[in-house]
Amino acid sequence: MNALATVSRLPGGAGSTLSTFVALLRREYWEHRGGLWSAQVWTAAVLLGLVVLSMLVGEAFRMNLVGNVDVRTLGMLALKELGPAEMAQFRQGLEIGLWGLGLINQMVLYFVVLFYCINTLYEERKDRSILFWKSLPATDTMTVLSKLATAVLVAPFLAIFATMLLHVGFLVLVSLYAALHGVNPLPFLWQPALLGKVWLQMLATVPVHMLWAIPGLAWLLLASSWSKRVPFVWALLIPCLAGVVYGFVETASRLSTPGSWFWEHIVGRIFSSPGSMLFRPWNWREGPGTDNPFAQAVSWDRMHAVLVAPETWIGLVVGVILLAAAIWLRRFRDDS
Repeated sequence: MNALATVSRLPGGAGSTLSTFVALLRREYWEHRGGLWSAQVWTAAVLLGLVVLSMLVGEAFRMNLVGNVDVRTLGMLALKELGPAEMAQFRQGLEIGLWGLGLINQMVLYFVVLFYCINTLYEERKDRSILFWKSLPATDTMTVLSKLATAVLVAPFLAIFATMLLHVGFLVLVSLYAALHGVNPLPFLWQPALLGKVWLQMLATVPVHMLWAIPGLAWLLLASSWSKRVPFVWALLIPCLAGVVYGFVETASRLSTPGSWFWEHIVGRIFSSPGSMLFRPWNWREGPGTDNPFAQAVSWDRMHAVLVAPETWIGLVVGVILLAAAIWLRRFRDDS
């Protein structure tokens, strides 16, 4: 009902195009808020619950194994004796931990965006709701673009916000645990520069990932707009079969083992476009050296490499063509 009320107030021809587009985004959010937001919040809550459980289990083992030994003194001495090199390693470990915490949310984001793009245009034809949406003053172009924007902007930003809440909740729990054991957590855990660095890199991945992922997501939207049934199979089976045929042709023509270009730049790009933060995850260990494997996949150097890569901009052109085809199909095709 919220989505219906939002879109029913779309402005007419004299209204603002931006207002119409924002209303369409609100429609997508309210129709899919379970996956876009609730799933992220529940994921963060479950992870925090597991952190609490692990602390309780660890405390039980400590009481059984250590007994009456005053671990508060041991903890204070261990932290006070950390030198600059050890503190740098501690910060790096904390950064890895923060990135690692967000990986589960990113996995949830991947599957939410994948199934959202595959089903969004198909479902409105299947349940005939497309007839109602077409009666409103919103063009097919704006409708399809609002769905793309939901996948590449709204969903990642909501996932990142949920991850930030997860980070804060994790630091609060660890701080309470440390305080109960006589350790002041403020100078060790609450480091604004470190949190700011991680959060800023997470936010910066969104526009970069948008450019990189548009062709893959545009293909999923095209399959959703085109297929009459089981769009999931068509969206993923066609590029895989094309990759197999390409491999056979290349092998036959060169009498050599098939290269990985097609699988990397076509099939791999389609499969890995949903979600954010991880660019080309099949070779995420390559690139500029760093001791932090999680941060390496989203480092500033990696983002710069994605932005200047010809494949990114060629793919963007291909994505525009695929989006135009999806818009055309939505405009003229139904399942009657």
